[in-house]
Amino acid sequence: MRAHRLSMSRMSLAYLCAYGFRPDVAQYPRPPGRPARVGSNVHTLIEQHVKGKPLSLSGDESEQAEALEMFSPPLMAWLDRTTWTACEIGIRYDAAADKSEMGARRGEAGYSEVTPSVLIGTLDLVHVDGDLVTVVDAKSGKLVTDTEQLRAQAVAASRLYGAKRARVGYVYARKTKCDEPKWLDLSEDDLDVEAGRIGTLLRKLPMAEPNPGDHCWKCDARPGCPAYGAEAAESRMADLEEAGMFG
Repeated sequence: MRAHRLSMSRMSLAYLCAYGFRPDVAQYPRPPGRPARVGSNVHTLIEQHVKGKPLSLSGDESEQAEALEMFSPPLMAWLDRTTWTACEIGIRYDAAADKSEMGARRGEAGYSEVTPSVLIGTLDLVHVDGDLVTVVDAKSGKLVTDTEQLRAQAVAASRLYGAKRARVGYVYARKTKCDEPKWLDLSEDDLDVEAGRIGTLLRKLPMAEPNPGDHCWKCDARPGCPAYGAEAAESRMADLEEAGMFG
């Protein structure tokens, strides 16, 4: 059995409610929609461009066309401004040992096979300059306001490359432009604090209890979650009472 189902991309939800990431809790994954499939193609184009490979996609032609449109000249120009140390690498951060190592990328065999103290993820773009590691996560959808994923990636990358400082941000692929990162800088002390937060989360995860709220729609465990079902029933009862159904 897996130790847990948590990855770096889901950290913001886990800090609100980690129940759905427990290995003994059933999940009901939703199939990726068109935006997610287009985004996956954009990631493929970024990797091919950075690694100097011919641009090539497969699958639905309209989704390919949309991804190619989003892989705009401004984005290519932004990518070309940096000599990237790594692109699209799988990473495993062991919170108990406070160490990282490279591993399978998302979608590859063995990606989710981890021990309880390990957090997995994929780093889209990495640049190392002395004691500073820069990590960029590529997005093609709406703006992301939280930084929990970036903070986890910063810790993992700093431990992998032996960096004392980290700079992280999101770059957004748009059809006519590139929204460049708004950088978040983390000092050595900041990274140590984040490492502690990750370790605490992973240690407590097996005992996590449901914490329903506005974030529930993001959770793949929602259909079978006892707290979500109870909250939905209470909401329905309140609606009926407000409508005068009880007299």
